[in-house]
Amino acid sequence: MVEHDKSGSKRQELRSNMRNLITLNKGKFKPTASTAEGDEDDLSFTLLDSVFDTLSDSITCVLGSTDIGAIEVQQFMKDGSRNVLASFNIQTFDDKLLSFVHFADINQLVFVFEQGDIITATYDPVSLDPAETLIEIMGTIDNGIAAAQWSYDEETLAMVTKDRNVVVLSKLYEPISEYHLEVDDLKISKHVTVGWGKKETQFRGKGARAMEREALASLKASGLVGNQLRDPTMPYMVDTGDVTALDSHEITISWRGDCDYFAVSSVEEVPDEDDETKSIKRRAFRVFSREGQLDSASEPVTGMEHQLSWKPQGSLIASIQRKTDLGEEDSVDVIFFERNGLRHGEFDTRLPLDEKVESVCWNSNSEALAVVLANRIQLWTSKNYHWYLKQELYASDISYVKWHPEKDFTLMFSDAGFINIVDFAYKMAQGPTLEPFDNGTSLVVDGRTVNITPLALANVPPPMYYRDFETPGNVLDVACSFSNEIYAAINKDVLIFAAVPSIEEMKKGKHPSIVCEFPKSEFTSEVDSLRQVAFINDSIVGVLLDTDNLSRIALLDIQDITQPTLITIVEVYDKIVLLRSDFDYNHLVYETRDGTVCQLDAEGQLMEITKFPQLVRDFRVKRVHNTSAEDDGNWSAESSELVAFGITNNGKLFANQVLLASAVTSLEITDSFLLFTTAQHNLQFVHLNSTDFKPLPLVEEGVEDERVRAIERGSILVSVIPSKSSVVLQATRGNLETIYPRIMVLAEVRKNIMAKRYKEAFIVCRTHRINLDIL
Repeated sequence: MVEHDKSGSKRQELRSNMRNLITLNKGKFKPTASTAEGDEDDLSFTLLDSVFDTLSDSITCVLGSTDIGAIEVQQFMKDGSRNVLASFNIQTFDDKLLSFVHFADINQLVFVFEQGDIITATYDPVSLDPAETLIEIMGTIDNGIAAAQWSYDEETLAMVTKDRNVVVLSKLYEPISEYHLEVDDLKISKHVTVGWGKKETQFRGKGARAMEREALASLKASGLVGNQLRDPTMPYMVDTGDVTALDSHEITISWRGDCDYFAVSSVEEVPDEDDETKSIKRRAFRVFSREGQLDSASEPVTGMEHQLSWKPQGSLIASIQRKTDLGEEDSVDVIFFERNGLRHGEFDTRLPLDEKVESVCWNSNSEALAVVLANRIQLWTSKNYHWYLKQELYASDISYVKWHPEKDFTLMFSDAGFINIVDFAYKMAQGPTLEPFDNGTSLVVDGRTVNITPLALANVPPPMYYRDFETPGNVLDVACSFSNEIYAAINKDVLIFAAVPSIEEMKKGKHPSIVCEFPKSEFTSEVDSLRQVAFINDSIVGVLLDTDNLSRIALLDIQDITQPTLITIVEVYDKIVLLRSDFDYNHLVYETRDGTVCQLDAEGQLMEITKFPQLVRDFRVKRVHNTSAEDDGNWSAESSELVAFGITNNGKLFANQVLLASAVTSLEITDSFLLFTTAQHNLQFVHLNSTDFKPLPLVEEGVEDERVRAIERGSILVSVIPSKSSVVLQATRGNLETIYPRIMVLAEVRKNIMAKRYKEAFIVCRTHRINLDIL
């Protein structure tokens, strides 16, 4: 669809998810019990749980030796210091900690144990002496507790006892309600009919129809034909809700983000509809209000498992379904329900049928869904009803995973006694924006596949793409070379190179093919992990290597792309957050965790460019030249300066150390302009003709300024194509929009006139409805 906006520019819309997730920083530490430091008894203390403390920006963790009933709580501050908040013994042995929270506002720790005790520990925030901590048992459930979960606002505790009672308590541990789970609950129906018949007659997909056809084929010996075999309106199979062999049979609880409702998932024994003398085990969840009143129950879903996570900013409840009876269509799916218990979509996780999923959990802004496995964590994001596998974390023994309640892309998980904290950020993986190589190449990661769309050549309806290539493992980061013809991708242990003979060949339908799989062991040690990748021109690739405390950059020569060779490994002696190519692809640039930006050349020589006042989540580096109208674009090397432009998490835009603007959502640069979008739904331009940067004035409504253009609410920059005077934006719902800002069109006209290309200038004016008097 092509439309014209008021300025005469064309707009083409499509939907896609153009951003990838990359790992910015990883940190890990192992808590040890202070009561047993230097003692072999420390081996008996294990890490039971940990939580984020938003008030002090710290982490509180629980260590325990439940076989002897010993518990210790430690708080780890951001400066590395440690406070022991509590150390006590519980009266029960071989107990299990079901829930732990830290109420920092009232200096209280709350523990819920499986054998029924609810214990509080109130500490002194001044002395922080565990001997002065007051330990109280606030209540005991005689028959034990199966599951417990505090609401996000920390005002309500929902529990399910072992005798199948749902108990809701206030923050003062006063009972709000108690409800006994009955099998008849599952008959409660809030399902709305709109006159389309019964559920049994609805469309069930090609998998169910294929099985039905096979079953009917076996009945043809009866002599009946066609619809005489059975009632044609009734399907052969209806979901009964059978439990899979990998179901843990645990009860799980999940709260909605506004804390008005919570869901309880459990296994029920229900009568078999085909044979009333028998019973079957069925996994189902019930939705309760904050007051403990039953609201709805889920419909039967065969193969649904115990995992449960309610989307914080939405109406969907996520769980796992293991399809094992559909032949070629067997899969492990993430499935979604509405509050009324009805299904609302799903996606295939592409996991093996025998792989167990430990849990699923949404991040705080509902943009990422973590699928937790025994030894890795997968992060999925969605746009336009398609789910993309964007990132994978590797571990050895994961016991729990938690998102930060305020920092959207900060994740904490335990791994064999260590606490790991990982920060992520969105990244647009793009090709160059320097003419004539500005093809608008956009690389989108989806599990093992890298989707490639050169936006200057084609806009493809999503979730499709222009071309793609598939790698042996899930992709962690991807980069494009200066010519747009070579691509580098990294997975856990391998650096992969794919190439296309030329852009012209790509236009004819040729997909990039993998030309080299370069294992990590060929250029670094097993201790290093591969994190990010970037190009210098078409001949050198830089790979960011991570250890626990330091980062290094491996430079590889790929002039013979089938046989990469190691040039050098650059020691940085600090933790690198971001690695990327600079504007003209002649160097690599990186940012360390203190905000320092450095340039790295092909020989491995380092040069510091600047230090941002704050850590930025995305940045660009370009040499800016001082020019004037009288210079006619002529300048000397002495009148230029390397400038780094970066955006912080809270939206501040810096040019080196100068704050240019606030409430910025994305940025990009060309040879002539700095472009950025703002939370006020504007696209703004800054001329890059001087190294003297100053804070930009606020945009006033009603004032005409070619450097400011209104855009759709929430749009961010995807790519800039100077040779076409176009900017590609992505709206929040996923649409891509190509616009032709007047400032870029006029710059193109001026360039053509200066070069005496009057025909090209005339065509540009005609295309974009510019008054020909300008010529």
